[in-house]
Amino acid sequence: MSGHRHLIRLLVVITPCASLVLAAMPALAAFPITEYPVPTAGAVPEGAALGPDGNVWFTEFNGNMIGKITTAGTFSEFPVAVGHPYAIAPGSDANLWFTESGANTISRMTTAGTVTGTFAVPTSPGVPFGIAPGPDKNLWFTEFQGNQVTQVSTAGVMAESPVPTAHGKPFGIAPGSDGNVWFAEDGGDKIGTIHLPNLRIHYIFYIPNRFFIPNITVLPQQGEAVSWLTLNPGLHGIADASGMGLFQTPNGLPIGETFQFSFTGAGSYAYDDPFATAAKGTVKVPITVTLVVGAVDTAQVTWASAAPPAGFAFDVQVERPGTSSFVPWRTGVTGQTATFGPSDPLWAGTGTYKFRPGCGTSPTGRPPATATPRRSRCPEAGRPGQPPGPGPPAAGTELWSGPGVRAGLV
Repeated sequence: MSGHRHLIRLLVVITPCASLVLAAMPALAAFPITEYPVPTAGAVPEGAALGPDGNVWFTEFNGNMIGKITTAGTFSEFPVAVGHPYAIAPGSDANLWFTESGANTISRMTTAGTVTGTFAVPTSPGVPFGIAPGPDKNLWFTEFQGNQVTQVSTAGVMAESPVPTAHGKPFGIAPGSDGNVWFAEDGGDKIGTIHLPNLRIHYIFYIPNRFFIPNITVLPQQGEAVSWLTLNPGLHGIADASGMGLFQTPNGLPIGETFQFSFTGAGSYAYDDPFATAAKGTVKVPITVTLVVGAVDTAQVTWASAAPPAGFAFDVQVERPGTSSFVPWRTGVTGQTATFGPSDPLWAGTGTYKFRPGCGTSPTGRPPATATPRRSRCPEAGRPGQPPGPGPPAAGTELWSGPGVRAGLV
């Protein structure tokens, strides 16, 4: 079973066409629970997290200690200052980080139980509660009283971001699969997110003799950025060649300068140099398909990391078990993800389902009425590392349909 999960994760993210085997959901059942009494009576354990050492670490709010328990149930306790530690999380520096709501501080502890730094929250009283590792390798925590979400580096440097809703009282916090940080507002009755800068950039070099290196760029996931560096003398540029006009250098790009664009929608994006159209390249962005936690018959299908531009909408197609063609599944939508399972009208029972961006419009959506898309091909599936096969012409961006994932989670 674990081997199958690994195969899905590996293959789903390398092609704009993704698939998954879905099976019938088994009956749910209760599982046995083992409890381990904390050595200190009245400690009031609150937060818990998996530590860098493979043990589970937890806070003792009233005991003013940080506890460690092995998976065999062996405890260790480490006293800290009287600050009422609340939440705890692993840091990218292989230490444990925890909030001290009573002292208005954040502390850092090694896996040996030694506190190596205590850092005051800038706002007083901030009352830090939740803490979590961020996608940017920093820690992020909530200020319940200060009404802020704060970033703290592994050196203890902090940057606060106010919550827009007055008295929102941010509490729990977690990293999202979209590369951002999400948090719960206890007082605002809302879920908030902090959009982090895109830290993942893929470089394409434009060298003399009209070559883009690499000529085909496959992004690991939606929302990542491509930066073109021109090393070609003369007047050159980068432009979307689909006819949708999603990106283009406003003027010529002098030698040694760069142009950057973030690809938020799944699909295959053709581009060229508008001053020398023989120079062409492609950026491919995958649809991702993952099982819904606790299910074997329901998948989460994600085709974009952000809403489409004004005038655009998303189209997504599915190929069902026992068929060899794709049919429309989501047409003209502005949402970025949806679940697929037995309740879906296109459900055809257990088997392999493949998903791809809609062919005949564009991988990111339909062009606005004023656009005149170029005609390009919607190729058939190819093999990994090989160019796709030929296909019928269709208006919109070229779509690369890679091989389906044939892995069962049954």
